[in-house]
Amino acid sequence: MYLHHEARLAYLANPRVASKSTAEALLSVGFAQVDNVCASPSGLHHLTVAESKRDFAGWTVFTTVRNHWDTVASWLLHWSDVADVPAGGRLWTVDEVRGALDVNPWVGEHTLWHRHRGDTNALLRFENLDDDLRLVLWYHGGINMPSLSRVGAGEVRGGRPYQEFFDDETRDYVGQRFGDEISTLGYGYE
Repeated sequence: MYLHHEARLAYLANPRVASKSTAEALLSVGFAQVDNVCASPSGLHHLTVAESKRDFAGWTVFTTVRNHWDTVASWLLHWSDVADVPAGGRLWTVDEVRGALDVNPWVGEHTLWHRHRGDTNALLRFENLDDDLRLVLWYHGGINMPSLSRVGAGEVRGGRPYQEFFDDETRDYVGQRFGDEISTLGYGYE
C-alpha cells in the first residue's frame, strides 16, 4: 500500500498488473509505502485496507485491474521458471491452468482482485494504465506523474499476445472461473 497523505490518495497494489512500476512512479511523486502497523501475510507492497488498520473516509483509494486472460497468462509465465508450467512453445491444458491457479494464494478465493474489491473508489485499467494513473493523480491530487517504466514488462512473454497461450477449452475455463469479475469489469477475450 502506498499513501500520499496531503492529497489523501491510497494505492492498493495487486500482483501482475504493473504494481512495481506503479509504485516506483508513485514514490517519485511523494507517495510513501505504508509503515508496518500490522503483521501482514502479504507484505507491505500488497497490504489491504483491513490489514493497514487505517480509516480512509474521504480518501481516493485506487487499484489496478487487468483482462483476466492476460493476467492468467502473466501468472503462468511468471511461474514457468519455478513450476511445471510450459513457457511458450505450446498451449496450456485446462488441467495445467486449473492446477496453477488452485495453488496460487492470490487466486484462492477464485477472483483476481478480491483483496481490494470493496475498498476502492477508483479503478485503473492495466491496458490504459499510464493515462488512468495520470488522470487519478491529477484530478484527485493535482499531482503530475512521470511515465511508467514498466519494470520487467514482457520479459518472459516476449511481447506475444495472451491469446497465443489459450485454446478454446482453456479460454472458456478462464472465462467461467472469473465470469463475475469479467462481467463486472466489462472485459472480453479480444
